[in-house]
Amino acid sequence: MHQRPYDARGNVGYGDVRLTALPDGKILMLVWTWLYTTEETQSAHRCLSADGGLTWTQPEPTNVRCQIMSPFYHKEDVVIAVSNLRTPPVPGIHLVFSRTAGKEWNADSPVLMWDAVHEQMQGKSLKIKGSAMDEAQEKIWKSLPGFTFGTPDLLRIEENQFLLSYYATKDKVMHARACSFELLEL
Repeated sequence: MHQRPYDARGNVGYGDVRLTALPDGKILMLVWTWLYTTEETQSAHRCLSADGGLTWTQPEPTNVRCQIMSPFYHKEDVVIAVSNLRTPPVPGIHLVFSRTAGKEWNADSPVLMWDAVHEQMQGKSLKIKGSAMDEAQEKIWKSLPGFTFGTPDLLRIEENQFLLSYYATKDKVMHARACSFELLEL
């Protein structure tokens, strides 16, 4: 167990932590992960704490390529998460889920919530092939001031109804946005 996400060689950066409590008392942490040398975003990593956040397991990849990934424990080991992806193949706010309390995710079939290309809500399922998730060799950090959407978060409204909040720019105006959606099935 480590006090925080750690890379002994200093090649990996971790930031923008998001948390959810699991029913067994553990805390699931999802964290934006990137390589210092190339500034390339990696898949978000997960850590667990069994002692109220005092110590954490070593970071493990989730296989969900994104920046911020906000989890929400739903029920029966199902965790849903919203994430932002600012590079091809489909930039936008994505919804993913895990049936294993955050160990395995549906990274190749997310739901596109906010479509950054068309600047609108979609709510449509995607099929993404593994190699298509490779970064487009963009430098995320250089584009930071120009980010036009991101910081997704979730709030439960009712049993299967959630509120997604995020910011997005449309017609050169930045908006704080929210939309509600219902989970019909996973």
